[in-house]
Amino acid sequence: PVLTMLKLINQLNSKLPPSSDPLWLSTFMITNLFFSAASAFQYGLVSFFMGVEARREERLAVVKGISKNIKLRPNPGPVTEARISAPNLITHPPPPGPGPVSEAAVEALAPSP
Repeated sequence: PVLTMLKLINQLNSKLPPSSDPLWLSTFMITNLFFSAASAFQYGLVSFFMGVEARREERLAVVKGISKNIKLRPNPGPVTEARISAPNLITHPPPPGPGPVSEAAVEALAPSP
């Protein structure tokens, strides 16, 4: 529609005699060109966001499918002082580390001056 309107405006301007005043027909055609360009832009914008929405719906379906397969723990109720007390806490020992590092190993890794 935009290219068609440009062609019609050019044909109109080539067939009319030159004038310093704007003609109502030229103004009408330029207004129609604006509305045609606006509708083409709106179509592109709506098309883009429809694609974004479709991708989000696919992701949501995947997340819902995953959440159905996860077994969640039942809600134990409100947090109280008795549930937080020290005997009820489960503590885990720290993971085993490399142990203490000898001074010889540190000197071997240090850059030489």
